[in-house]
Amino acid sequence: LLIGTPVALNGVEKQPEQPLSIDQAVAELQSHLQAEPKDAQGWLLLAQTYATLRKSAEARDAYEHVLNLRPDSTVAMVGWAESDSIVRTDHRIDGRALELLQRAVQLEPDNQRGLWLLGISQFQHDRYAEAATTWRKLQPLLDPGSTVAKAVAEQIAVADARAGQPPVAQATATPDGPALQVQV
Repeated sequence: LLIGTPVALNGVEKQPEQPLSIDQAVAELQSHLQAEPKDAQGWLLLAQTYATLRKSAEARDAYEHVLNLRPDSTVAMVGWAESDSIVRTDHRIDGRALELLQRAVQLEPDNQRGLWLLGISQFQHDRYAEAATTWRKLQPLLDPGSTVAKAVAEQIAVADARAGQPPVAQATATPDGPALQVQV
């Protein structure tokens, strides 16, 4: 008490921890997965993080790890197919990606992303009537009147027109809805 600061006896206040940056979090997750390579949930988190960061090749690889551990993971199937289409220069959904989407929709018929991407693949392969049918399965799963529902209706109308089908009342596009383009 004679020499020094009596407040020092109370200890040093703990400094608030700084939140991890996304790069630090990814590095920690990668480190964890090296130590625990059978952590399917960790691989799924890494894949979804990579997809959000627009690192599609890395996302596809992480989804592959999930599929090796959980072959029936519809989230991983759809994620793999989507990531693969983004990595490809032509953005086509075919081969293994198409097989995974078909299986995902078979296992989970109300998988919205799976139905959307499966319809895109069918459209890309000039199977317009099939695309319209697939997207019609998606429509009741969407919030009526939402921009997504309107966009799906527009795509159904485009697919019907290309298939030579008369427009269906529920698939008529509204002028104020967003225009989604499916690249062929």
